[in-house]
Amino acid sequence: MSGMVRPFKWFYHEFGIHSIHETGRNAYLMIFARTCRMFAYGTNSLILAIFFSALEFSDHQIGLFMTLTLLGDVFLGTLLTLVADQLGRRRVLLGGSFLMVLSGIVFAVFENFWLLLFAAVVGVISITGGDFGPFRSIEESILSQLTTPSTRSDVLAWYVTASTLGSSIGSEASGRILHYLQDTKGWTPVDAYHALFWVYAVMGLVNALNVLLLTSDCEMDQDKEAYAQLPQSENETAAAAPEPAVEATTATGHVTTDGNSHNHHHHHHHHHHGRAKNWASRSASWLTSRLAQISAPTRSVMYKLWFLLALDSVADGMVPYSLTNYYMDIKFKPAKSTLGDVQSAAYTCLWYDLFRILPE
Repeated sequence: MSGMVRPFKWFYHEFGIHSIHETGRNAYLMIFARTCRMFAYGTNSLILAIFFSALEFSDHQIGLFMTLTLLGDVFLGTLLTLVADQLGRRRVLLGGSFLMVLSGIVFAVFENFWLLLFAAVVGVISITGGDFGPFRSIEESILSQLTTPSTRSDVLAWYVTASTLGSSIGSEASGRILHYLQDTKGWTPVDAYHALFWVYAVMGLVNALNVLLLTSDCEMDQDKEAYAQLPQSENETAAAAPEPAVEATTATGHVTTDGNSHNHHHHHHHHHHGRAKNWASRSASWLTSRLAQISAPTRSVMYKLWFLLALDSVADGMVPYSLTNYYMDIKFKPAKSTLGDVQSAAYTCLWYDLFRILPE
């Protein structure tokens, strides 16, 4: 009997499943939630640009949609991530889930370009097949907080790898569903595309239910807040930032003896100049306070990674997942089931990441 159990024990420990078990149910829930999200992203990103083409949107409109959607995700996702610890991580994740549901419903019902664009910019729609919105950064912060140094790499590896499986299944299911609805049920392509966005909305609801099951352990530990404070010398540097605004205010109060008219103009000019500096100073101070939660050594590495990721994203932005599928559709005209098979196989091949990321 022990011989039969031994392979399962080996798998349980060597593949890091014991690390997820030690972390607790929050880890299971977040891995499952992201897998469901990536399933949804796999279904909609396969047909997004093709859907727009079927609605007779021009290539210029499709490109504009991609650009503005990415910009909207940058600003909205970054803002929600920065305020997540103050508002509550679970609240922000729940809000993002409902934005995902809202976007799915709009795409499932409407066909107006500007309405779809608004839903994509303000809501959560993936045009690259990647994780959009505030989800990933917040979830990775939670997992890093809940895990220990010995279990963290295992849990994060499963978090990434399981999501790849979700994308693979989503792409496969998308192609099969389209093939079934069009060839068996006789639906038009546009109606079949609309149906897939209902699947997207349902996955948003599943994500929301997962968030509701998370415990309070996912919130930032207030007792450890001092850990992230900056060294004293950097605090002094940050505190010195508003000084130009103080000098500008002093300048507005300086009175010359050249006449009242000159005094009024001089005061008016410096008043607006001072207000502009005050606004810039407050913005810089707010950003500094957000970054102050990250230790200086971590920020040093983070800035370098920002540059590398931004450089890599330039190439990805030129050939996003949706446009690649659009190109293959108009160039080779494969059946949607075949297109889904190809993309699913590409995602499945990424499963080797599990063996590359897990510690030896």
